[in-house]
Amino acid sequence: MDSLWQGLTPYDEGLKIQSQMFEKTREDGKSRIIGLEHPTVITLGKRGSQEADVQDPSHQAQVFQIDRGGQATLHSPGQLVIYPIVHLQKKNIGVRDFVHALEEATIQTLNEIGIQSQRGEASGVFTNKGKIAFVGIRVDRGVTRHGISINISNDMNLFHLIRPCGVNQQPLDRLANYNDQMTTHDFFQKWIRIFTSVF
Repeated sequence: MDSLWQGLTPYDEGLKIQSQMFEKTREDGKSRIIGLEHPTVITLGKRGSQEADVQDPSHQAQVFQIDRGGQATLHSPGQLVIYPIVHLQKKNIGVRDFVHALEEATIQTLNEIGIQSQRGEASGVFTNKGKIAFVGIRVDRGVTRHGISINISNDMNLFHLIRPCGVNQQPLDRLANYNDQMTTHDFFQKWIRIFTSVF
């Protein structure tokens, strides 16, 4: 499983990298994982809309309507975004099991650094203070795109711009509330190791 750390990357450039990795995985079946951060950006999934999900029309963030599932998500520096590009068909893995693996790897990684978390009724990962990770994927011709975003040290005040995943005033959490030394890159390296084991 190849991994690529991109650091802070404009969202549209991240989409291009995903597309390139997607085509390679379609051809050779090899799994690839991209880790990065994005400048502040709002993304709207197939069920999202600016009218319903963007709370502050005066905001300056770029907005992208994309083809993943779900509604509104916000990315900003300090949030780890992970795009696993996996050929589910060739690996004979269902979408639900894939989402479960993303969540489980996140739960185990958080647990390894002393943070207790769990799944909720909706997709994602939750601590007892709120949602700390968001899942939104797309499966195209058997291959996954998009993935999971995890709040590490990002500015949580920015979430007031949207209804995260369609929920008003959803309690949110971030890793820096427990450990302010962990970087997005450090967490990504731990996450890859655990995801490889879980997957």
